[in-house]
Amino acid sequence: MFLKPVNKSLSLLTAWFRLLYTGVYLFAVTNLIKVFTLTKGTSYFLSNSQQQISEFMLFYIKSYKYEWFFGLVLFGIYLILLGFLVLKAEYIPKIMGWLLIIAGTGYIVGHLKVFLYPDLNTSFSMFTALGELVFMFWLLIKGSRVKELQIS
Repeated sequence: MFLKPVNKSLSLLTAWFRLLYTGVYLFAVTNLIKVFTLTKGTSYFLSNSQQQISEFMLFYIKSYKYEWFFGLVLFGIYLILLGFLVLKAEYIPKIMGWLLIIAGTGYIVGHLKVFLYPDLNTSFSMFTALGELVFMFWLLIKGSRVKELQIS
């Protein structure tokens, strides 16, 4: 709603990417629930050896990691779209938009690494998320003081 006056369509697309990221994360968490179930040693798994149960656990933990990383790629796209909206907004400093675009790019590069280029050193990408934090603090401190916007 805060950025709807800038571009209604892009704002809606950005919101959809945020929801999509959230859905992927919720789906990924089901793998951790499966690991928890395996640790309880229910009667369903009595026919399996401890080795097999451990392999199931490792499989679900790795599945969580890959699904979570895919979700973070979607989150990076969300941040880039949000950055473009912020750049177009006249009531938010432009530097915030650039910081969000850099943060989104960091998320995408850093988490596509697992799928596309596992040997690449992407340790720099953890610093790109600072833009996201800066924008959050700006919203908390200054964003609440923005005069009422025309939302149609």
